[in-house]
Amino acid sequence: LAIVFLIFSRKQERLQFDITKQHITHLNHALDDAQHTAHDFNKHLRYLQNTVAIHLEQHEYDQLQEDVDCYCNRLLQRTRKEEVLLHLDDPVLRALLYGRKTEAKNKNIIFYLDADTAVLPNFPLESHQIVEVFDNLLDNAFECTETLSHQRWIRVSLTCQKLQSGHFENIFCVQNPYETLDIHAITSKRNFTSKGSGHKGIGLKTVERIVSSTGGKFIISCDNNIFTTKIVYWD
Repeated sequence: LAIVFLIFSRKQERLQFDITKQHITHLNHALDDAQHTAHDFNKHLRYLQNTVAIHLEQHEYDQLQEDVDCYCNRLLQRTRKEEVLLHLDDPVLRALLYGRKTEAKNKNIIFYLDADTAVLPNFPLESHQIVEVFDNLLDNAFECTETLSHQRWIRVSLTCQKLQSGHFENIFCVQNPYETLDIHAITSKRNFTSKGSGHKGIGLKTVERIVSSTGGKFIISCDNNIFTTKIVYWD
């Protein structure tokens, strides 16, 4: 028993080391992007300052407001996508999503990340469980989306809803389009974790086991050629 426990402990330590190593790389890339963003922010301020000066000099007050509003709205739409990652408290989840966002860009896949930064969900998972659960869901989404010739997108939604009971419902949702899907093969015990064509669901049995053992619920659905996997926790 002592030997088995030692082997298990070493395996967990190795897993934690690999996770840390991988996400340190992603965080370093995120820091580089943050530096570029800060540098670009100064450019935007200089542009706005020059725009204001030119319009004031020519007494074009209405045009000034229109130009500044238009520029700021475009800028806010672009930066709002980055705010979600910056507001995530969990560094592992933040690094994981950043890495996937970069991967999607390299593979010509549109990666949507939706969340209300004022109230973000909380998931009672250890660092290695976060990787095992959320990375498995994203693996499936990428595997399916890469085979499509069009409609190549993946959407990740993070929501935290207050229920009438006063408790909170924390949701992690992944969606992607598909052309063919065998929902029975995905949910059957025999094919739940099998690889291959037809988007059968890599590691979904592992996801279900971890989520169930930590008090959550794992939901699979498909509608209008959109495959959805959802993790729900209540606190």
